[in-house]
Amino acid sequence: MITPGNELPPNTVRINCPDYSTTVKRTDPNKADKLIGMHTAATQQTNTEFQYLLKKAAKLLHAFQTCPATFHDIWILYTMVLIPIICFLMPAVTFTEKQTRQLQNLYMPTVLIRGGIGNDYPQSVVYGDKRFQGHNFYHLKAIHIATRVQYLLKHLQANDYIGLTARSMINWAQHNAGTQEPLLMSHDDITHLK
Repeated sequence: MITPGNELPPNTVRINCPDYSTTVKRTDPNKADKLIGMHTAATQQTNTEFQYLLKKAAKLLHAFQTCPATFHDIWILYTMVLIPIICFLMPAVTFTEKQTRQLQNLYMPTVLIRGGIGNDYPQSVVYGDKRFQGHNFYHLKAIHIATRVQYLLKHLQANDYIGLTARSMINWAQHNAGTQEPLLMSHDDITHLK
């Protein structure tokens, strides 16, 4: 739980040890710091990371627009640079559907135009598999959902604290569902759990 602002200590706290003394500054819980490759705050907000990704995608978009490159070069830049930058963060952030769409709409029109694909192409063709005559572009919403599920499954298999917490939540939902059939295998809609 985060302490309310009026109950916080002064901005700095002086710590005196026998060998040395140091000053510790208080940080705002909404201010995001870069930790292990992503911007996160004590409040778990990821808006700072989203703004950072928008800026980074805008820089790559400028490269997409200005470089005299073939579609193959654009495809390499898209698959080897842009998508890994975004996908690295997906298990750890909780972007809304609107934020995911905003990020994708920033770069996709330019990538498609540089690839000779019109903006009016059906999404099933743009994001479809090459085996079915699609162009095999990545849909960020699908990537976000898949990486979150993979993240949860890894923790369930590792049986660590996050996995045990998720398992207890699933058991609680199963207990309160009032059905004998396992929840994660059931295709029936259980409305009273929503």
